Amino acid sequence: TVLSERYFRLISEGKAGVENILTLTFTRKAATEMNERIYRRLLNSSDPVAISQAAEFDKAKISTLDSFSAQIVRNGSERFGVPSDFSSDNEAAANIAEEAALDFILRKQDDKYLQEFIYLHGFELVYDGMFVPLAVHEFNISDPVDFAELLENQKKELNTRYRKNLGKLEKIRTDILSLSPGIGKVMTNNISLCEKLGDMEMFCEDPFDKKIEDFLEAARSIKFKKGTSKHPETSLLNEFIENWRKLFSITESIANGIVSLPFLEGMFGLLKEFQDLFLTRKRISGILTFQDVSKMAVSILKEDIDLRNYYKKEFRYIMIDEFQDNNLMQKELLYLLAEKSELASTGIPAASDLEPDKLFFVGDEKQSIYRFRGADVSVFKGLSNELINSCGKALALGTNYRSEPGLIKFFNRVFDVVMKDAEEPFEAAFEALEYRNPMDGLVPEISIFYKPELKEREDYLHSNEAEAWYIAKFIKE
Repeated sequence: TVLSERYFRLISEGKAGVENILTLTFTRKAATEMNERIYRRLLNSSDPVAISQAAEFDKAKISTLDSFSAQIVRNGSERFGVPSDFSSDNEAAANIAEEAALDFILRKQDDKYLQEFIYLHGFELVYDGMFVPLAVHEFNISDPVDFAELLENQKKELNTRYRKNLGKLEKIRTDILSLSPGIGKVMTNNISLCEKLGDMEMFCEDPFDKKIEDFLEAARSIKFKKGTSKHPETSLLNEFIENWRKLFSITESIANGIVSLPFLEGMFGLLKEFQDLFLTRKRISGILTFQDVSKMAVSILKEDIDLRNYYKKEFRYIMIDEFQDNNLMQKELLYLLAEKSELASTGIPAASDLEPDKLFFVGDEKQSIYRFRGADVSVFKGLSNELINSCGKALALGTNYRSEPGLIKFFNRVFDVVMKDAEEPFEAAFEALEYRNPMDGLVPEISIFYKPELKEREDYLHSNEAEAWYIAKFIKE
């Protein structure tokens, strides 16, 4: 309703024609409803400008965001080796992934890395739990996974964490040995930590250094015994030992990760081959996922300045409904379309680089609960702060006119508790709703609770008796 009214105002005030307003929503059903509602609002108006624009409504740009993204991609699909008559079909793309995964695994069944992986995890988990989901959710035509970079980042991260934890373990070892004589001898084999491990900083000068295996062997052989004496430092010793055990468990996992890096490199090489096979089959078939299309649209607008300028000039206003169901990629697409006319950034424009008053979002973070097709409520939650800091506005639609007031009061009580501590980015926050006058729109004659002589009294309108009437009416309907 709000979006439709804003559309009507922009038209009636002569700020834009129907061809200059891009209106987007999430589903085809919602786009159809939006189209009909806006058209009726223009047609049934007494405003001559609105009526004239209703006659031009075949030029209106009202669609799903996916459909509009596909329109952009058809103007530049050749750069990705994709035919312009491609189709967006997640289910069909998943079928291609399943066939490609099975073909690839069978063809590579003699590969030693794949054999070991299947031995460890079973064929079904490897096929249906790794290869197919990776293809469906991660292998995109415009932004394929760089497995070489991924491996290098993994090496660096493991090595950094390993060295950091070694330093912490060395500190604990030093703390233990600094205790009173005799207290530090806490191993069953009576070999001191200093003699057993030496200088721990010598280990893992290189991620593939065999010394890391020496470390694991040496550290695993240490058997701590917590102190039981009444010595004043016994409790401190036991605390050090507990910290050592917890930290070593983590460090051991990291060290095992480093030891298995050659295996990981072999598996990444296989996944790179599988990705190439899957993307080739998608190109040949012309079947893409919605994620493919969204990423390609963003990539095209970033690289093709002329095409971006065309869309920037064509649409003076962009309005998006149900934005809580969208994700970062779709937000980036909208930011590119709303960039100031004099700018042509190589990346995604900042909020301060957007044309004033061009973007208009409507959404309710409480409705974004399913992560459907990658929807990310944190994007919507961060949007208001981002735009407010760049002279935008965030308006709360705080009054519910549709539901019965008694129900709204009930929701306010319950969900204020259920959604009270929404501190994480992915958690939706609850704000209490206002409600219409309890008697607005009601038909007194059908109510056994209604008392005409009391209809003007505020204490009756908010009484338990009146609230029971609202709930009875709701149940009946």
